[in-house]
Amino acid sequence: MELLLYLFGNGCVSAAGLMLLLHSNKLAMLMDLIKVHTQQGQSQQGGSNVQSKQLMISRDLQILITIGTYSRIYWSCSSPPVWTDEELFVQILCWIDLASSCILWSAICGTIAIKQTKFVEVPPYFSWPVLTGVSLVLGYIGAHFLPTENDPNAWPLADTAIMFNMIIDAFAMVPQMYTIANSSEPAGPELSHFVGLLCVGRVFRMLFWGTLLFQYFLRGSTGHYLWTFIIPDIIHTAIMFDYLLIWLKKVKQDKLDPMLKQWNMEQYV
Repeated sequence: MELLLYLFGNGCVSAAGLMLLLHSNKLAMLMDLIKVHTQQGQSQQGGSNVQSKQLMISRDLQILITIGTYSRIYWSCSSPPVWTDEELFVQILCWIDLASSCILWSAICGTIAIKQTKFVEVPPYFSWPVLTGVSLVLGYIGAHFLPTENDPNAWPLADTAIMFNMIIDAFAMVPQMYTIANSSEPAGPELSHFVGLLCVGRVFRMLFWGTLLFQYFLRGSTGHYLWTFIIPDIIHTAIMFDYLLIWLKKVKQDKLDPMLKQWNMEQYV
């Protein structure tokens, strides 16, 4: 049943992706309306306003999460599937989670990330091809050095896929951190919701690992193979915490500092 915590964490990430997809569709509808008005001889001023409403979400983040989703499907379904010992309704939820995540992030990657015109500039070493390659190398190395529970019927490189998935999910936050730290645009409320959902997903994920380790401890086992999953997830959580600090700093800069400045000016009037 502790697998539900893991599913809740995935659900938060999917909710963040769904919010991004809905926001993008609204912008696309506005652009279509602007094109109609433009063809009728009216002003084109609204086009730039719509472009400015694009969420401050890195294109590389979207692509990396999509790749990580495909990897999670591979190792989750590898023999034996991770939900083998769970109740039927949990197994159904796992299948729903995998299918919906694949469809959602594929749609985001195909309709938003590829066509995105803003928040696409990152240094080459933060780009999704480089981070994907580094994740693959580290995943392959980690799968050979960290303890795992091998199964003779497991799919080829299933252990590498596990490590790759965990590492690439962590690295996905790096271009997003760069985007927020280097953008001069104000932080909008929808982006706050996106950040919040990702953070809540991290909380559920770490609760899942904590609960699992506690159960192994009660049984007198160390659950040593679990560290294959936990070590990359701890690193992911640390990166996520740093991302949250950068985000709070930007919110303070964009929202709180102007309010405090105005309040101080009013005190001296």
